[in-house]
Amino acid sequence: MRVHRFAVISGIGWLLDVVVLLTIVSLGVKPMIANFVSSGLAVTFVFLASQKTLFMESNHFLVGKFLAYLGWTIVSVTISSALIAALSPLFARWLSFIVAHVGFLVRMLNEHMIGTLGVGAAKVAVTPLTMYTNYVALSAIMEGRASWR
Repeated sequence: MRVHRFAVISGIGWLLDVVVLLTIVSLGVKPMIANFVSSGLAVTFVFLASQKTLFMESNHFLVGKFLAYLGWTIVSVTISSALIAALSPLFARWLSFIVAHVGFLVRMLNEHMIGTLGVGAAKVAVTPLTMYTNYVALSAIMEGRASWR
């Protein structure tokens, strides 16, 4: 199914996003700026790869459709960021509970690390939802109708 191929393309885009984000942050760039750069690269990659492989659009760059997808992405990232912010403390509490009951992990994980892992767990938790909604939105933008599969 097309949605599975989109998941692969989005997964590659997600990995690109994370690698670029962490690389830029490690060079001293503020995370907010680094996130805009890495997300911009990932969004462009997903759009171009999907345009050519999933939606059979022409080989020329479709500015209007790209801008529509970029607009959707801004909305989507805002919503998923709110979900991550809401879910992170829950995952951090679960991790704290697990760490408290497994003694050797207490020496390895401090509170900050647990919080960071909570954010990572929340990001992973919302990723399937964001990938699927991105597929539906991109199919609507590229084809004029939403594809649910």
